[in-house]
Amino acid sequence: MSISWREITNTGAEVMAYKLWEDIGLNIAKARKASGMTCAELSKKIGCPESRIERYEYAETKVNLAVLEKLSKCLDVSVDWLIDAKFDSPDGECLYSIGLMGRDHDPRYETDQFKFWVYATSARMAFFKINEMIRLAGRRFVGPGVHAYVELRGTPITKKWIESSFPRKADDDEPIEKD
Repeated sequence: MSISWREITNTGAEVMAYKLWEDIGLNIAKARKASGMTCAELSKKIGCPESRIERYEYAETKVNLAVLEKLSKCLDVSVDWLIDAKFDSPDGECLYSIGLMGRDHDPRYETDQFKFWVYATSARMAFFKINEMIRLAGRRFVGPGVHAYVELRGTPITKKWIESSFPRKADDDEPIEKD
């Protein structure tokens, strides 16, 4: 089944900065404590040093999608919950654009050269999907002084949306109106 999309404009961008990592760290700690695990126990389950779990929880180290997937399985929560995802559509994945900017909105870093488009369940998941592709290629997407920004660009067109947005037609013989 093919999916059609409707364009979304002026939604505002979410900047992937310290708040993202802080939210994730708090959620990792909350889920770990709720499961009754120590940092040492969790680190053994996902195969990393205990200090790395602590650095994730205190937002001192960035966590990638592969690690988030391991954490979600061990902690019995979804990756979306760990990243504190805000869903833009109840009807599935949306289309997002991702760009780069300098920490102080330095125009040297704001460029269309690095604009990516991805389907994802949320802006944060869109960021992690692109970040993971670049990480697997042995590259770094964002670094000191450079942040990614994610904008919602399209949502799925559903029967429910069509019914709420357009008038019901009278019959199959629709007259042509002259301009």
